[in-house]
Amino acid sequence: MLYQNRECPVCKKKFEEGDDIVTCPECGTPHHRECYKKTGHCINEELHASGYSYNRNVQQSTPENNTSQNIEHYYIPSEAQNENKLKTVVCPNCKNEVSADSPFCSVCGAHLPSSQPTFQPMPPFSFPHAQEIFPEGEIDGEKASDAACVVGVNARRFIPLFLKKAKSNRKIGWNWSAFIFGEYYFFFRKMFKEGAITMFAKLIADIFVSAFFGEQLSAFYELAYSVTSSTDPQSIFQSKAFTDILPVMGIILAITVVKNFFCALFADNCYKNKVIGIIKNVDEKLAQGADITFSIMVDSVPPKGELRKMYLAKLGGTSFFAPVTAYFVLELVQTIISSIV
Repeated sequence: MLYQNRECPVCKKKFEEGDDIVTCPECGTPHHRECYKKTGHCINEELHASGYSYNRNVQQSTPENNTSQNIEHYYIPSEAQNENKLKTVVCPNCKNEVSADSPFCSVCGAHLPSSQPTFQPMPPFSFPHAQEIFPEGEIDGEKASDAACVVGVNARRFIPLFLKKAKSNRKIGWNWSAFIFGEYYFFFRKMFKEGAITMFAKLIADIFVSAFFGEQLSAFYELAYSVTSSTDPQSIFQSKAFTDILPVMGIILAITVVKNFFCALFADNCYKNKVIGIIKNVDEKLAQGADITFSIMVDSVPPKGELRKMYLAKLGGTSFFAPVTAYFVLELVQTIISSIV
Protein backbone atom coordinates (compact mmCIF):
# COMPACT_ATOMS: atom_id res chain seq x y z
CA MET A 1 0.00 0.00 0.00
CA LEU A 2 1.38 3.42 -1.04
CA TYR A 3 0.44 5.28 2.18
CA GLN A 4 0.78 2.42 4.65
CA ASN A 5 1.07 3.59 8.28
CA ARG A 6 0.37 7.14 7.23
CA GLU A 7 -2.62 9.03 8.55
CA CYS A 8 -5.08 11.44 6.95
CA PRO A 9 -4.12 14.96 8.11
CA VAL A 10 -7.82 15.85 8.55
CA CYS A 11 -9.43 12.97 10.49
CA LYS A 12 -6.13 11.66 11.87
CA LYS A 13 -7.09 8.06 10.94
CA LYS A 14 -4.50 5.83 9.33
CA PHE A 15 -5.01 4.96 5.71
CA GLU A 16 -6.14 1.38 5.14
CA GLU A 17 -6.29 -0.89 2.13
CA GLY A 18 -9.32 0.03 0.02
CA ASP A 19 -9.61 3.61 1.33
CA ASP A 20 -10.69 6.20 -1.27
CA ILE A 21 -7.60 8.44 -1.19
CA VAL A 22 -6.99 11.64 -3.14
CA THR A 23 -3.77 13.64 -3.23
CA CYS A 24 -3.28 17.38 -3.48
CA PRO A 25 -2.19 18.30 -7.05
CA GLU A 26 0.08 21.01 -5.63
CA CYS A 27 2.02 19.31 -2.83
CA GLY A 28 0.96 15.65 -2.98
CA THR A 29 -0.54 15.47 0.52
CA PRO A 30 -2.96 12.47 0.73
CA HIS A 31 -6.48 12.84 2.16
CA HIS A 32 -9.55 10.71 2.44
CA ARG A 33 -11.82 11.89 -0.35
CA GLU A 34 -14.59 12.72 2.11
CA CYS A 35 -12.15 14.62 4.33
CA TYR A 36 -10.92 16.62 1.36
CA LYS A 37 -14.52 17.46 0.46
CA LYS A 38 -15.24 18.59 4.02
CA THR A 39 -12.31 21.01 4.16
CA GLY A 40 -12.75 22.10 0.56
CA HIS A 41 -8.97 22.31 -0.03
CA CYS A 42 -5.63 20.76 0.86
CA ILE A 43 -4.87 20.88 4.60
CA ASN A 44 -1.44 22.31 3.74
CA GLU A 45 -2.76 24.97 1.37
CA GLU A 46 -0.98 27.81 3.19
CA LEU A 47 2.37 26.07 2.65
CA HIS A 48 2.05 25.85 -1.13
CA ALA A 49 3.51 29.30 -1.72
CA SER A 50 6.70 28.28 0.09
CA GLY A 51 7.19 25.26 -2.20
CA TYR A 52 6.08 22.66 0.35
CA SER A 53 6.02 19.07 -0.93
CA TYR A 54 4.65 16.02 0.92
CA ASN A 55 7.17 13.28 1.72
CA ARG A 56 5.46 9.95 2.29
CA ASN A 57 8.62 8.48 3.81
CA VAL A 58 8.39 10.86 6.77
CA GLN A 59 5.44 10.85 9.15
CA GLN A 60 3.91 14.33 9.03
CA SER A 61 1.40 15.78 11.39
CA THR A 62 -0.85 18.79 11.60
CA PRO A 63 -1.17 19.54 15.33
CA GLU A 64 -4.38 21.44 16.06
CA ASN A 65 -3.02 23.74 18.75
CA ASN A 66 0.53 24.36 17.59
CA THR A 67 0.53 27.95 16.28
CA SER A 68 4.30 28.00 15.88
CA GLN A 69 4.00 25.97 12.69
CA ASN A 70 2.61 27.58 9.55
CA ILE A 71 -0.06 24.90 9.10
CA GLU A 72 -3.75 25.62 8.71
CA HIS A 73 -5.97 24.26 11.52
CA TYR A 74 -8.53 21.68 10.64
CA TYR A 75 -12.10 22.83 10.41
CA ILE A 76 -15.28 21.60 8.80
CA PRO A 77 -17.09 24.31 6.86
CA SER A 78 -20.83 24.45 6.52
CA GLU A 79 -22.62 22.78 3.61
CA ALA A 80 -23.21 26.19 2.01
CA GLN A 81 -19.49 26.94 2.22
CA ASN A 82 -18.65 23.57 0.72
CA GLU A 83 -20.97 24.20 -2.21
CA ASN A 84 -19.40 27.57 -2.97
CA LYS A 85 -15.80 26.57 -2.35
CA LEU A 86 -15.35 23.12 -3.88
CA LYS A 87 -16.32 22.56 -7.48
CA THR A 88 -15.76 19.09 -8.84
CA VAL A 89 -15.65 17.41 -12.24
CA VAL A 90 -15.58 13.79 -13.33
CA CYS A 91 -12.22 12.69 -14.69
CA PRO A 92 -12.71 11.39 -18.27
CA ASN A 93 -10.02 8.76 -17.69
CA CYS A 94 -10.67 7.17 -14.28
CA LYS A 95 -14.26 8.45 -13.81
CA ASN A 96 -13.47 9.72 -10.29
CA GLU A 97 -14.90 13.00 -9.06
CA VAL A 98 -12.03 15.43 -8.51
CA SER A 99 -11.53 19.14 -7.90
CA ALA A 100 -12.34 21.32 -10.93
CA ASP A 101 -9.66 23.84 -9.93
CA SER A 102 -6.82 21.44 -10.74
CA PRO A 103 -5.50 21.06 -14.29
CA PHE A 104 -4.85 17.33 -13.69
CA CYS A 105 -6.75 14.51 -12.04
CA SER A 106 -5.50 14.00 -8.47
CA VAL A 107 -6.13 10.24 -8.76
CA CYS A 108 -4.75 9.19 -12.15
CA GLY A 109 -2.98 12.35 -13.32
CA ALA A 110 -5.00 12.71 -16.54
CA HIS A 111 -5.58 16.15 -18.05
CA LEU A 112 -8.94 17.59 -17.04
CA PRO A 113 -11.13 19.28 -19.67
CA SER A 114 -12.08 21.98 -17.17
CA SER A 115 -8.50 23.25 -17.19
CA GLN A 116 -8.74 24.34 -20.82
CA PRO A 117 -8.42 28.13 -21.21
CA THR A 118 -11.68 29.99 -20.88
CA PHE A 119 -12.60 33.44 -22.02
CA GLN A 120 -11.29 36.27 -19.91
CA PRO A 121 -13.04 39.57 -20.63
CA MET A 122 -10.73 42.08 -22.23
CA PRO A 123 -10.46 45.41 -20.49
CA PRO A 124 -12.29 47.73 -22.86
CA PHE A 125 -10.15 50.71 -21.93
CA SER A 126 -6.47 51.46 -22.12
CA PHE A 127 -6.59 52.64 -18.51
CA PRO A 128 -8.16 51.09 -15.39
CA HIS A 129 -11.39 52.11 -13.65
CA ALA A 130 -12.79 54.03 -16.62
CA GLN A 131 -16.38 53.24 -15.66
CA GLU A 132 -15.70 54.37 -12.09
CA ILE A 133 -14.65 57.80 -13.34
CA PHE A 134 -17.73 58.57 -15.44
CA PRO A 135 -20.30 55.75 -15.04
CA GLU A 136 -23.47 57.77 -15.76
CA GLY A 137 -22.22 60.39 -18.23
CA GLU A 138 -23.65 60.64 -21.74
CA ILE A 139 -22.13 62.23 -24.83
CA ASP A 140 -24.65 63.07 -27.55
CA GLY A 141 -26.90 60.26 -26.32
CA GLU A 142 -24.15 57.64 -26.00
CA LYS A 143 -22.57 56.31 -22.81
CA ALA A 144 -19.25 57.83 -21.79
CA SER A 145 -17.91 54.35 -21.05
CA ASP A 146 -18.61 53.31 -24.65
CA ALA A 147 -16.82 56.42 -25.88
CA ALA A 148 -13.86 55.47 -23.69
CA CYS A 149 -13.75 52.09 -25.45
CA VAL A 150 -13.39 53.83 -28.80
CA VAL A 151 -10.88 56.45 -27.63
CA GLY A 152 -8.55 54.03 -25.86
CA VAL A 153 -5.26 55.91 -25.56
CA ASN A 154 -5.52 59.12 -23.50
CA ALA A 155 -9.23 58.66 -22.72
CA ARG A 156 -8.67 60.41 -19.37
CA ARG A 157 -8.28 63.66 -21.32
CA PHE A 158 -10.90 63.16 -24.00
CA ILE A 159 -13.90 61.78 -22.12
CA PRO A 160 -14.25 64.67 -19.61
CA LEU A 161 -13.66 67.04 -22.54
CA PHE A 162 -16.38 65.35 -24.60
CA LEU A 163 -18.80 65.50 -21.67
CA LYS A 164 -18.16 69.21 -21.31
CA LYS A 165 -18.60 69.81 -25.05
CA ALA A 166 -21.83 67.81 -25.10
CA LYS A 167 -23.30 70.04 -22.37
CA SER A 168 -22.11 73.37 -23.78
CA ASN A 169 -22.44 72.44 -27.48
CA ARG A 170 -19.19 74.31 -28.06
CA LYS A 171 -17.37 73.29 -31.23
CA ILE A 172 -14.13 75.23 -30.84
CA GLY A 173 -11.31 74.15 -28.54
CA TRP A 174 -7.56 73.74 -28.62
CA ASN A 175 -5.45 70.66 -29.25
CA TRP A 176 -1.68 71.14 -29.12
CA SER A 177 -0.99 67.83 -30.84
CA ALA A 178 -3.12 68.89 -33.81
CA PHE A 179 -1.35 72.26 -33.92
CA ILE A 180 2.09 70.63 -33.99
CA PHE A 181 1.38 67.72 -36.34
CA GLY A 182 -1.46 69.14 -38.43
CA GLU A 183 -3.13 66.69 -40.80
CA TYR A 184 -1.02 63.80 -39.49
CA TYR A 185 -2.75 64.05 -36.10
CA PHE A 186 -6.08 63.27 -37.78
CA PHE A 187 -4.63 60.15 -39.37
CA PHE A 188 -3.13 59.11 -36.02
CA ARG A 189 -6.61 59.24 -34.44
CA LYS A 190 -8.14 57.42 -37.46
CA MET A 191 -10.03 60.52 -38.62
CA PHE A 192 -9.24 59.70 -42.22
CA LYS A 193 -11.80 62.00 -43.83
CA GLU A 194 -10.63 65.03 -41.85
CA GLY A 195 -7.00 64.11 -42.50
CA ALA A 196 -7.59 63.75 -46.24
CA ILE A 197 -9.36 67.13 -46.42
CA THR A 198 -6.55 68.87 -44.54
CA MET A 199 -3.91 67.16 -46.65
CA PHE A 200 -5.72 68.21 -49.81
CA ALA A 201 -5.77 71.83 -48.57
CA LYS A 202 -2.02 71.62 -47.94
CA LEU A 203 -1.52 70.21 -51.43
CA ILE A 204 -3.46 73.08 -53.01
CA ALA A 205 -1.39 75.59 -51.03
CA ASP A 206 1.83 73.90 -52.17
CA ILE A 207 0.69 74.03 -55.80
CA PHE A 208 -0.09 77.72 -55.40
CA VAL A 209 3.35 78.44 -53.94
CA SER A 210 5.11 76.37 -56.63
CA ALA A 211 3.20 78.11 -59.41
CA PHE A 212 3.94 81.65 -58.26
CA PHE A 213 7.35 81.18 -56.65
CA GLY A 214 8.82 78.32 -58.66
CA GLU A 215 12.05 80.14 -59.54
CA GLN A 216 12.71 81.19 -55.94
CA LEU A 217 12.07 77.63 -54.71
CA SER A 218 14.49 76.21 -57.29
CA ALA A 219 17.07 78.75 -56.17
CA PHE A 220 16.44 77.76 -52.56
CA TYR A 221 17.05 74.07 -53.28
CA GLU A 222 20.27 74.90 -55.09
CA LEU A 223 21.26 77.13 -52.20
CA ALA A 224 20.56 74.38 -49.68
CA TYR A 225 22.76 72.01 -51.66
CA SER A 226 25.52 74.64 -51.81
CA VAL A 227 25.48 75.02 -48.02
CA THR A 228 26.25 71.33 -47.56
CA SER A 229 29.17 71.38 -49.97
CA SER A 230 30.58 74.90 -49.45
CA THR A 231 33.63 75.65 -47.33
CA ASP A 232 32.27 79.13 -46.57
CA PRO A 233 28.52 78.72 -45.76
CA GLN A 234 28.36 82.20 -44.17
CA SER A 235 28.87 83.86 -47.54
CA ILE A 236 25.92 81.91 -48.96
CA PHE A 237 23.59 83.20 -46.26
CA GLN A 238 24.69 86.74 -47.13
CA SER A 239 24.06 86.25 -50.86
CA LYS A 240 21.20 87.81 -52.86
CA ALA A 241 19.69 84.37 -53.60
CA PHE A 242 19.19 83.74 -49.89
CA THR A 243 17.67 87.20 -49.37
CA ASP A 244 15.23 86.65 -52.25
CA ILE A 245 14.00 83.32 -50.84
CA LEU A 246 13.19 84.66 -47.34
CA PRO A 247 9.76 86.13 -48.27
CA VAL A 248 8.78 82.86 -49.94
CA MET A 249 9.79 80.84 -46.88
CA GLY A 250 7.79 83.27 -44.76
CA ILE A 251 4.70 82.64 -46.91
CA ILE A 252 5.14 78.85 -46.67
CA LEU A 253 5.55 79.09 -42.89
CA ALA A 254 2.49 81.32 -42.58
CA ILE A 255 0.35 78.89 -44.59
CA THR A 256 1.48 76.00 -42.42
CA VAL A 257 0.79 77.89 -39.17
CA VAL A 258 -2.70 78.95 -40.34
CA LYS A 259 -3.53 75.41 -41.46
CA ASN A 260 -2.39 73.87 -38.18
CA PHE A 261 -4.14 76.64 -36.22
CA PHE A 262 -7.51 75.58 -37.66
CA CYS A 263 -6.62 71.93 -37.07
CA ALA A 264 -6.03 72.70 -33.39
CA LEU A 265 -9.32 74.64 -33.09
CA PHE A 266 -11.58 71.93 -34.46
CA ALA A 267 -9.66 68.67 -33.80
CA ASP A 268 -11.37 67.82 -30.50
CA ASN A 269 -14.88 68.44 -31.83
CA CYS A 270 -14.14 66.44 -34.98
CA TYR A 271 -12.83 63.61 -32.84
CA LYS A 272 -15.92 63.67 -30.60
CA ASN A 273 -18.15 63.38 -33.66
CA LYS A 274 -15.98 60.56 -34.99
CA VAL A 275 -16.18 58.58 -31.73
CA ILE A 276 -19.94 59.01 -31.36
CA GLY A 277 -20.41 58.17 -35.04
CA ILE A 278 -18.58 54.85 -34.58
CA ILE A 279 -20.80 53.90 -31.62
CA LYS A 280 -24.02 54.82 -33.42
CA ASN A 281 -22.97 52.97 -36.56
CA VAL A 282 -22.15 49.78 -34.64
CA ASP A 283 -25.40 49.90 -32.65
CA GLU A 284 -27.40 50.50 -35.82
CA LYS A 285 -25.90 47.43 -37.49
CA LEU A 286 -26.49 45.32 -34.38
CA ALA A 287 -30.11 46.48 -34.29
CA GLN A 288 -30.47 45.30 -37.89
CA GLY A 289 -29.39 41.80 -36.87
CA ALA A 290 -25.65 41.90 -37.54
CA ASP A 291 -23.35 39.67 -35.45
CA ILE A 292 -19.87 40.36 -34.11
CA THR A 293 -17.41 37.49 -34.32
CA PHE A 294 -13.75 37.22 -33.36
CA SER A 295 -11.25 34.58 -34.39
CA ILE A 296 -10.24 33.57 -30.88
CA MET A 297 -9.81 30.05 -29.52
CA VAL A 298 -11.97 29.87 -26.41
CA ASP A 299 -14.27 27.32 -24.82
CA SER A 300 -17.03 29.83 -24.10
CA VAL A 301 -18.32 32.63 -26.29
CA PRO A 302 -17.86 36.10 -24.78
CA PRO A 303 -21.07 37.91 -23.82
CA LYS A 304 -22.53 40.10 -26.57
CA GLY A 305 -21.95 43.23 -24.51
CA GLU A 306 -18.26 42.35 -24.14
CA LEU A 307 -17.96 41.55 -27.85
CA ARG A 308 -19.46 44.93 -28.65
CA LYS A 309 -16.92 46.74 -26.48
CA MET A 310 -14.07 44.77 -28.01
CA TYR A 311 -15.29 45.71 -31.49
CA LEU A 312 -15.61 49.38 -30.54
CA ALA A 313 -12.02 49.31 -29.24
CA LYS A 314 -10.89 47.72 -32.52
CA LEU A 315 -12.55 50.41 -34.63
CA GLY A 316 -11.20 53.20 -32.44
CA GLY A 317 -7.84 53.71 -30.80
CA THR A 318 -4.85 55.07 -32.67
CA SER A 319 -2.73 54.15 -35.70
CA PHE A 320 0.97 54.87 -36.20
CA PHE A 321 0.87 53.35 -39.66
CA ALA A 322 -1.75 55.79 -41.05
CA PRO A 323 0.18 59.08 -40.55
CA VAL A 324 3.41 57.54 -41.87
CA THR A 325 1.59 56.31 -44.96
CA ALA A 326 -0.06 59.72 -45.41
CA TYR A 327 3.33 61.45 -45.24
CA PHE A 328 4.88 59.32 -47.99
CA VAL A 329 1.77 59.60 -50.18
CA LEU A 330 1.85 63.40 -49.85
CA GLU A 331 5.56 63.51 -50.66
CA LEU A 332 4.98 61.34 -53.74
CA VAL A 333 2.12 63.50 -55.00
CA GLN A 334 4.11 66.70 -54.39
CA THR A 335 7.06 65.29 -56.33
CA ILE A 336 4.84 64.41 -59.28
CA ILE A 337 3.16 67.84 -59.29
CA SER A 338 6.50 69.64 -59.00
CA SER A 339 7.83 67.80 -62.02
CA ILE A 340 4.75 68.80 -64.01
CA VAL A 341 4.61 72.42 -62.87
